[in-house]
Amino acid sequence: MPALLGKSNLNFILNLPGAARESNASSQSEEGRRLEWNFLLKEHATEPMSMTAEATLPPSRSLWMVLVLIPVLLFLIQNRRSRTKLEN
Repeated sequence: MPALLGKSNLNFILNLPGAARESNASSQSEEGRRLEWNFLLKEHATEPMSMTAEATLPPSRSLWMVLVLIPVLLFLIQNRRSRTKLEN
């Protein structure tokens, strides 16, 4: 079977939102955000291809929004309670 694959290869590219700390990629961009693996298929006909990468992903935007909204909501609740006490 490997002979049938000839010079066929698999090129896998992974673009990350942050730089990779570690990987077994065949090549990596200067800033470390683009990783590329190249595999000759006949060398992996019976064994799996191993691709590993480790990176710190930036927090999602929704997390930032929640972190900003919580203090605002707490302020509004506290302000409303203070008004209610003053009116009574």
